[in-house]
Amino acid sequence: AHRARLKNGTEVVVKIQHPTVAELVAVDLNLLQKAVKLLRFTSESKVVNLHQVFNELKTSLTNEINTKREAENGIRFYKLNNGDGIIQVPKIYPEYCAPKILVNESMPGKSIRDYINASPNKVEEHQYIARTLVKNFIKQVFEDHYFHADPHPGNILFYRLDPSDPAYSQSQTVRQESKKIGSVQTEFKQEEQLPPYRLVYLDFGMMGSLTPALAQGMANVVVALASKDYHNIGQAILTVCNRRGKVDELEFIHELGIFLQPYLNAGVADINFGKMLYEIVHLCQKNNLQVKAEVTMLI
Repeated sequence: AHRARLKNGTEVVVKIQHPTVAELVAVDLNLLQKAVKLLRFTSESKVVNLHQVFNELKTSLTNEINTKREAENGIRFYKLNNGDGIIQVPKIYPEYCAPKILVNESMPGKSIRDYINASPNKVEEHQYIARTLVKNFIKQVFEDHYFHADPHPGNILFYRLDPSDPAYSQSQTVRQESKKIGSVQTEFKQEEQLPPYRLVYLDFGMMGSLTPALAQGMANVVVALASKDYHNIGQAILTVCNRRGKVDELEFIHELGIFLQPYLNAGVADINFGKMLYEIVHLCQKNNLQVKAEVTMLI
């Protein structure tokens, strides 16, 4: 990645693909494909369709080294998320992009990990940023059905605005739920002052997408989990799984209820999510259920 300047003075970053990347990815994919052939003999292969998951990974990795696709992804992500509260996305300049070369707007900031480590006592600020990232990601998945599939700390920057920056005192419109007053439907709005800092998403090589139906199925799982109703949770999970044989829905929901009870009664900080997912794998396997490949990628 190299800093540069367009002829009109705009600061940009020119991302040039390393010459051996395509070959390295091809080798890794070939090795992974051989591993998938061996893994199909394991019991876990009944829970997820390894071939479909491999195809999802192959598509994602191939797209990640496809500069044209990354530029298209960046343009789409910019339209959907730039200016969503404190979220910013660099503008892509497709007219300057070429095979293996990507040109985008230069953005300030450092890794969000550096910010967290340097400001351990700013709890309220951390909470605001955490809520922002979670709400924005929920929007990506459940509203846009198009999400950043590689949101590690190096791909999310943090920076503070200078008081002289016009955006320093920027506010955004927050839409309230519309209400009917008499025969008139009225939408109430209010302005909310944005804090003097911003978060920046980078790197759009690996993106995920869901069909509206599958996104709705995932939403139903989340809502059902919030209700703590085992029957609703079970029914919601069934909609995001493929059936590999006869499924006794009542037995599955009964076993799921026994399994989930300690998790639903625990605080989030006390849940070992790795262990929980591993146990869900075996519960699905036992009941002839297989999580759909797109959901596997999202998880």
